[in-house]
Amino acid sequence: MPIDLRELILHIKENKDFKSHLCLDIGCSIESDDSKPLIKVINYIINYLKDAGTGEIQIDLDSHHSKHQLVFIVHTENTNIPLQNDQLHSILKSYGAEAEWIFEPAKYVKCVLTFGSLRSQ
Repeated sequence: MPIDLRELILHIKENKDFKSHLCLDIGCSIESDDSKPLIKVINYIINYLKDAGTGEIQIDLDSHHSKHQLVFIVHTENTNIPLQNDQLHSILKSYGAEAEWIFEPAKYVKCVLTFGSLRSQ
């Protein structure tokens, strides 16, 4: 069963109170029977960035030839941030995805989810 990543982000945004700017490509789907663990991962990322940063969270969903990327970024004034939860990687693996965290002290915190095993619609 396909999970439409754009619809998933819009659903989370509708049910969660946080300032954001969304730029979401259409046609970004992945195959899975259960979206709940992925929703928990995305909520974790949003909560982490809300705590680590200031202002709105920029969320971009980009469709590429052989992958989809879901990018979360927020401005931060922090020079240190807490470690991320290691369990994210095992959950994301079941979706054919990987997470990359990028931190520029006193500039931004970014999380890039790359989905490589996908089905485009």
